Amino acid sequence: MEPSGRFYVTNNLGTDTLLVIDSKDDAWEVVNRIRVSPAGCGPRHGAFYPQGGEKATHYMVVCENQNLVHVYSIAYADSMLEFTPVQTVSTFVSPSCYNIPK
Repeated sequence: MEPSGRFYVTNNLGTDTLLVIDSKDDAWEVVNRIRVSPAGCGPRHGAFYPQGGEKATHYMVVCENQNLVHVYSIAYADSMLEFTPVQTVSTFVSPSCYNIPK
């Protein structure tokens, strides 16, 4: 759930999508589907940032099958959340980060 409590995001591992659900007026409708790439990446866990406050500025999702973290900027539209890809980072650490010789 995003900070306002209106929108919910479900990470759909099997279809590589994020489903945005609008709870306004108890409608609970899917109002947006965001394709997460590459195919087969398996979006699993997500979080809005920052926590607290009235609105989030970003959404981050960890992909299980491809070991990636996707960062999206969030824009609040009248009846949906719009997601814009900002960055993708591998969850694997490069040996150079720890000064480990190759």
